[in-house]
Amino acid sequence: MLSDATDAVRSSLTEQKDGAAESLGSFAGALRNAAQDAGGESQGTARMAEWAAEGLERVSSTLRSKDLNAMVRDAESFGPKPPRQGT
Repeated sequence: MLSDATDAVRSSLTEQKDGAAESLGSFAGALRNAAQDAGGESQGTARMAEWAAEGLERVSSTLRSKDLNAMVRDAESFGPKPPRQGT
C-alpha cells in the first residue's frame, strides 16, 4: 500500500514538473516575441526581456530533461550537510 501511495505521489509530481516546464517554455516564447515586437522602441527593455526569456528556456529545458530522482539529488546537494560524528 505504501508503494502505491509513493508511486501516486511520484506520478503527480512528475506531471506537475512537466506542466511547469511547458508553462515556462510558453512564457519564455511569449516574452521573446514581445521583445522582438518592441523592436527599436526600447533597446534596453528588449535586451532585458530576451535575457529573461533565455533564462526561462534554460530552466524549462532542465525540467524537461531531468527525472524526479535527479532533481531531488540536485536539491539535496544544495542543503546543509549533517555534521560528521567522531571527528
